[in-house]
Formats: sequence, C-alpha cells, structure tokens
Amino acid sequence: TMIINGANDPYWTVDALNLYWDDLKSPRWGEYVPNAGHNLVEKKAGIPDVTRVSNTLGAFARHQIHGIAMPKLTWKHDDADGKPRLTVRSEPMPKIARLWVADAEKRDFRKSLWKEQPATIGADAIVGVIEAPAAGYRVFYGEMEYELDGMTYYLSTQVRVLEKN
Repeated sequence: TMIINGANDPYWTVDALNLYWDDLKSPRWGEYVPNAGHNLVEKKAGIPDVTRVSNTLGAFARHQIHGIAMPKLTWKHDDADGKPRLTVRSEPMPKIARLWVADAEKRDFRKSLWKEQPATIGADAIVGVIEAPAAGYRVFYGEMEYELDGMTYYLSTQVRVLEKN
C-alpha cells in the first residue's frame, strides 16, 4: 500500500493518517508532499511541481513490477533533552534525510508554510530534532530520499503535532 497526502490538504487534518496507519495491512509506505494541497502539486517558490509525486509513484510501480523490495522503514517520535525527536531506521539507508516542519496559530495547518530541516544519517539510524513551538502549534515529519534506476523518490514517516505547553 502506498499513500500520498498533501501536507496542506484542506479536506483532511494533517495528522489524519495517524488514525488508521496501524490498521493498514503491511507492507505499507507513505509520503507527505510539503506545501501541496489535495491535488498533490507542490509549490516550490510559487512554481507548481509534481516531481515528488510522479517519481514516488513511478518508483513504487517499478519496485512492484520488477519484484524489488521497497525500503523498510520504522520510526519513533519521542523527546530528548526536552526537544521533540524523530528516530528512523531504514533498510537500506536513504541517500538524504530531512525533517519538514510547519507552524500554525491554531491546530489548522492548511495554509502553513513547510520548511525543510536536516536530519542526521548515522550508522544505524536517522535522527532529527526540532525545537518545541514557542507559541501555537508545530507539526513535523521525516522524509527519506532514495534512488531507483537514477530516479529520486521519497518516503515519509507519520506526522507529530506539538502544542505549546
């Protein structure tokens, strides 16, 4: 199962996938498209871009058609030294890993701007740490970048929504 969601989809809350992810039959993969709505068209500096979606769907199809195993991902959201942390294990390891982070005054991220932050690829895990929100709400997820037949594609973790305490 491959699920692709726009991170700014006006019809679903940003964390809707968390409600049913565990009930989906494995194997399963997901991708959130940052700065994209229900149409999954990412806006990069105001310019529409469908590369993230088309490459991810294309790679998923190639994996299935040719019997090539998709990357195996597991992750855990927790806190370290009072900061929100995401730890991801991937087999194989991605070539690049990042966090996508967005802020909102209320728990409504439909018009939020998603910003990229680096994650660290270690020997056996990928780790990303962010600051807790100073006000309002903050949401984040991890994204791993892979390559198949010279084509870059992306897989994401579930999101975590944080509220200022």
